[in-house]
Amino acid sequence: MPKVVGPLLSLDARKSIGKTLTFQKRRGVNIVYGYKKPGDVNNFVMSEYQYIQRNKMKDARYNWKGFDQSIRNIYNQSVEGKNLSGYNRYLQMYMTTVHIVLRGFITEWVVSGDATARTITLPLKNTRTEGALVYNFTVDWGDGTTPSVVNAYDSANRIHTYAQNGTYQVEITGICEGWSFYDSASAVKITKVINWGDAPLFEGFKYLANGFFGCTNLNSLPTGSIQARGTGIGVEGFNMTFYNCTSLTTISANLFKNHTEVTKSAFYGTFRNCTGLTSIPADIFKYNTKATTQGFAYTFYGCTNITSIPTDLFRFNTLVTTSAFEGTFDGCTKLVVIPVDLFRYNTEVSNAGFRRTFNSCSLLTTIPDGLFKYNTKAITSAFAYTFQTCPKLKINPWTFYLDGEQSTRFLNQSVYFDWCFYRSSFTGQQGNAPDLWNCNFGTGTPSKGYCFYGSGNNTSSLANYNDIPAAWKS
Repeated sequence: MPKVVGPLLSLDARKSIGKTLTFQKRRGVNIVYGYKKPGDVNNFVMSEYQYIQRNKMKDARYNWKGFDQSIRNIYNQSVEGKNLSGYNRYLQMYMTTVHIVLRGFITEWVVSGDATARTITLPLKNTRTEGALVYNFTVDWGDGTTPSVVNAYDSANRIHTYAQNGTYQVEITGICEGWSFYDSASAVKITKVINWGDAPLFEGFKYLANGFFGCTNLNSLPTGSIQARGTGIGVEGFNMTFYNCTSLTTISANLFKNHTEVTKSAFYGTFRNCTGLTSIPADIFKYNTKATTQGFAYTFYGCTNITSIPTDLFRFNTLVTTSAFEGTFDGCTKLVVIPVDLFRYNTEVSNAGFRRTFNSCSLLTTIPDGLFKYNTKAITSAFAYTFQTCPKLKINPWTFYLDGEQSTRFLNQSVYFDWCFYRSSFTGQQGNAPDLWNCNFGTGTPSKGYCFYGSGNNTSSLANYNDIPAAWKS
């Protein structure tokens, strides 16, 4: 049996293992057998780095011995067809990188009360539009009991009852493609997502629609990205994923980075009613460039503590179409200003594209010039209820176009402006209504009912109020 000593790794002894590893070849596979001191053993003194590497080697061997077979199989499968063992692959990763402990998908739960109250059920989903979801994972319940193996969405092993009240960390390793708390009694028991999972221990999600729906006690998410299995989340998108997570206060800019294939309903209602959320990371949607129909419909609806919108939040989402921004910031009652050119790059927005977008934003004060100038495909109910019930809003005459563009902006288009600027009261600075009645709609027909209706629209709130035709006020 041939034996090779050093320099197989070609590493410098000053800051690494040096010529200290002994390799053997077993059944055609290279195996690390152990470490060996080079030179004069009797007089040899290890350097600081050699001590570090020796201890790392010992730790790696100890860790491997502690892995159950399912974890070892992950490494074994990763080297199939290669002249390398699963153990060597693990050792390679452990020794030649900064030491990082790989973890599964880890969540924290709090249980208290009788046996029913101390029972949690993992919220697994049967199918998605593209087909059945796959489950084959081990779950450590965090209480010292024997881990369970789950291989089906309705497996009895997905349910666990704790013997005592307490806070427990639950770790899943393996394949768990779907997660959806919709209408689950366990939703209120989860308090944290500690880790989204590290490959290859956890292979990621394909379905998270309603993922943490109604998890009102969920107060923390990790800073990393949600792990994706294969191409990740599909056509259902992150539909209502964090709906009504009222204790959630912050979200990571990289949260959706791994899920570049989301299309229809990509972020429909994703953070709806997250009343504890105070800010939006600038790049949170940067990598989701394939979002289309209903891409950001109701995404931040009812987020009553969000105070601002990042510039270029939707800069890279150029394919959004029907209902793209319907109700996106509806009910964001602390929102004060809208960034310039917020929708400049969303030129494919169409029917109902900006319906209710800023409805009931009660502290909103200004609209930037040309906010919708570039959204020339936004037709039919595109601007219905867009700024309804915004009592402090100083209405900008150049909301839809700039001066001189009245003859071309809506040419041959049928656009709904129903209830667009309706308000029952006014407490802000006087503005000017866009002179939509002077626009040339050509073969198209504007729907203008109640556009400037309501007691909040008058000569005090609009300098040109008396110029508005009656048909646009009733």
